[in-house]
Amino acid sequence: TGKCVCKPGPPLQPSTTLKNVLIIGDSVSIGYTPFIAKAMSAVALVQHAPYGGDGGAEETAYGVQCLDYFLRSPTGVPAKADVVMFVRTHD
Repeated sequence: TGKCVCKPGPPLQPSTTLKNVLIIGDSVSIGYTPFIAKAMSAVALVQHAPYGGDGGAEETAYGVQCLDYFLRSPTGVPAKADVVMFVRTHD
């Protein structure tokens, strides 16, 4: 069986003035991340990884296989997060 192609991590460079929060999760977390980002906008830059996608981090095996990619920007720069939150809503 072929391996999935890993998606990149957050699209924006880390903030130098705010805390950096990275949410790694599936399609459900993609939906609520903008609300968290808005609620925390005064204190944190909140981003979702993987970026650019439909199903997000998908199943656990894909997430483990691709974690190094999720922790880097699309250009390969390491994501420097103060908080990393892992979200899994499916079995």
